[in-house]
Amino acid sequence: MFAASREAIRRTMPGASESPVILKWIEVTYGKELAERVAPFADRLDKEPEADDSAAPPPTP
Repeated sequence: MFAASREAIRRTMPGASESPVILKWIEVTYGKELAERVAPFADRLDKEPEADDSAAPPPTP
């Protein structure tokens, strides 16, 4: 569902990078106030998340 709604927004913003699309999705989904609070960090939205080994479950004995 999240992917479908973001894709619908993406189609209304041809040529836009991922961050404006995500910001618009946040605005539509959670409201303008939250989107405005996230906007200063928009440059981070285009980056791939770094691998985080701390999120992996511990090895089984």
